[in-house]
Amino acid sequence: MNQQLLEVKRERFHLLNPNVYILQGTFPKEYELAAYLDSVRIEARMEDWETTSALERDLRSGNF
Repeated sequence: MNQQLLEVKRERFHLLNPNVYILQGTFPKEYELAAYLDSVRIEARMEDWETTSALERDLRSGNF
């Protein structure tokens, strides 16, 4: 079986939901996402992630 792997740049648990584990990296759009835990397929979803610095976020929200 030919497998393509996600290139993980960062990983962590969600700060507000400890049941969510976040992997950030690159994933080819033409492939289907699948995640397994102890050989059992589990729910997984992919979301676009925009990289913005804390300064950019603060400027947009008017915190200055």
